[in-house]
Amino acid sequence: MEKITATILKTAIEAIPLLSMDNYTLWKNRVENFLDLLELQAPLTTPTGVLSSTNDIQLQTILTSKIEPAIHANVITHNKEKDSKKIWASISSYFASSKASNQARIFNSLFHIQFNSTNVQEFITQMKKAISRLHEVVIILPKDIIAYLLLHKLPPSTTNISQQITHSDKEITAELVLERLTLIFIPYGV
Repeated sequence: MEKITATILKTAIEAIPLLSMDNYTLWKNRVENFLDLLELQAPLTTPTGVLSSTNDIQLQTILTSKIEPAIHANVITHNKEKDSKKIWASISSYFASSKASNQARIFNSLFHIQFNSTNVQEFITQMKKAISRLHEVVIILPKDIIAYLLLHKLPPSTTNISQQITHSDKEITAELVLERLTLIFIPYGV
């Protein structure tokens, strides 16, 4: 049983990508899965949580080793580098805080995503990540507004697709727009 547990932990650690400006949601989910395996999520993420010195050092090592150097410079300072709770709080604050500057950065990133008819799957993936990030930083927009932003990104040659979506009986949501793009541009889910 111990060997299985060690294998699962090793797999969980290896599955954590390097944190970059583009993958916070995935990174956070993978780290939280790892923390759940060790039953350390509450001790790390709650104000009243307490970590043993061994767990703290192990988490410092894993957290700092799973961050790109450019991100490291922004989230880990000399007064945080030896405290996994402070490291976690700093990362969360940097990526998921609802401060106006963070919200503006995330909202602007949504506007910079461009539709590329030769790689629609990448556009869909980028939009899903951007929408997820909006929720993380507590930007709450009506579902139809996000859908209209998506439709606005489509080139004039796709007017018929936009009309099909806006004239359907279904509620206009980002999910509906992305689903229609997938059906039209990505045959058989390839």
